[in-house]
Amino acid sequence: MKISLPKTFEDLTLQQWKLLHTSKDDTACLLALCDTLTPSTIKSIPKKALSIAFAHLQTLRDSEAKGTHVTRITVKGEEYAFINDWDAFTLGEYIDMEVYCKDVAENCTRIMALLYRKLKREEGARYWLEPYTSKEDVSVFETIPASVFGGTLVFFLTTRNRLLKTTKLSLAEIL
Repeated sequence: MKISLPKTFEDLTLQQWKLLHTSKDDTACLLALCDTLTPSTIKSIPKKALSIAFAHLQTLRDSEAKGTHVTRITVKGEEYAFINDWDAFTLGEYIDMEVYCKDVAENCTRIMALLYRKLKREEGARYWLEPYTSKEDVSVFETIPASVFGGTLVFFLTTRNRLLKTTKLSLAEIL
């Protein structure tokens, strides 16, 4: 029996990435990531093959520091765009983001729903987004590449740190 797992971090979906980081059971991860395995067939796999598969799961967990930030994605036929106006980011959105970032793996789809909104309208390079309500269907983001999430998170955190530093410097100049 062949165990076919995603080869690299770039091959993972966000749902698979979440499973790798929230499940304590490697056998459950293996069953979820390899659609040719069932609970009954996994019992017939040699221990050495399972050890290699479990080691590969750990490699996938450890190799996540890659990603590309994209401003637009199409998910299930709907177009989503990255939040393009930080001044319009509300206090409630900042609070939600702070709460979600306390457990990034568990909340990865919620983070995507907060940072990517349905595209409402566009004119040339400008676009407007649907407002965030915290009631969005976050499951639509489960199928996106995990590398998109990684790039998005790095972009958001870098931008956030730059904005905090700029704000701190501005406040120091006022005082």
